[in-house]
Amino acid sequence: MYSKKISLVFTIPIFQTLFMLAVLLVAQPAIALEDRVQELVEGAKKEGKMSFYTSMGQQDCSALLQKFEAKYPFIKTELSRLNAERLLIKFLAEAKAKRNTADVIINGGFRTQITKKAGLLMKYVSPESKAYPEGFKDPEGYWTDTFNNANVLAYNTRLVAAKDLPQNYEDLLQPRWKGKIGMETKAYEWFFQMLRIMGEEKGIEYMKKLAQQKPMLRIGGTLLAQLVVAGEFPLAITTYSNGVEVSRSLGAPVDWIPLYPVIGILHPVAIAAHAPHPHAAKLFVDFVLSKEGMGIIRSFKRIPSRPDVEPDPPRLTHGFRIFPSEPLMADDYEKYVKMFRTIFLQQ
Repeated sequence: MYSKKISLVFTIPIFQTLFMLAVLLVAQPAIALEDRVQELVEGAKKEGKMSFYTSMGQQDCSALLQKFEAKYPFIKTELSRLNAERLLIKFLAEAKAKRNTADVIINGGFRTQITKKAGLLMKYVSPESKAYPEGFKDPEGYWTDTFNNANVLAYNTRLVAAKDLPQNYEDLLQPRWKGKIGMETKAYEWFFQMLRIMGEEKGIEYMKKLAQQKPMLRIGGTLLAQLVVAGEFPLAITTYSNGVEVSRSLGAPVDWIPLYPVIGILHPVAIAAHAPHPHAAKLFVDFVLSKEGMGIIRSFKRIPSRPDVEPDPPRLTHGFRIFPSEPLMADDYEKYVKMFRTIFLQQ
């Protein structure tokens, strides 16, 4: 009996010690994260500014910056908004002239890869990036995706009955669809990813057959959806599901279905290698990638790339997988652009 009491006396402090160690181990990351945020905040207060380069819509990026400034009122934001190609040209030209004015950039996926290859991006792994799956973040830590444009089949509900819809890409080769398919003139990323998934030889063979269907080529996924609504052609591929969904919700005679594989065009966020305001830039990246930031992206009727933030409506991602358009196309950009033009534009 005596020995049992002695054993118990010694055992209780051991358990208490182990419990305290466990508590400390759990608390350590939280404390470290708090310290890190405080360090960024102090640095950002001294910098006082943050320059944002983006190809997002003017209304969307302005709203995003407004929310960020409300959270960090000591940071004044500056916006440079251009279309994707012009933004890339501007950023590359400024880097060549050693005019480092950009802090944070959101542009298309393969254009982000071009700037990474040129050594113009800063390696920064946001604590928020752990919530993002493989394919939606750079394995080397230079970018994380914000939202994606999912390429789907849009159709005019007055011109095409649901029972007659193509169920896969092979169905688009049926004679009935010749001259009746809308397609984006610069669907280079979609083309590249389709070849990767199908296998290049088989993919090229398919694309040549699709070209024989005489698709109606137009510039921009948004315009394609509008032309489907107008009835210029009964259906279109390489349209963006979120844009079609907005038109459908407003009563337009249009709907969409996913065809395997659904390619999602990425829009990564990254920090410039020579960002003049690096502390503010890191705060902004953390903010955009957080659940709060993704909630704002969601409110723009875009598809957030963070899995625990559903798009509005949820059908934009439910029931099918989105294959991220990996930015590797940048490595052979000219090759695949030329291939696409040769097949579809005979150039």
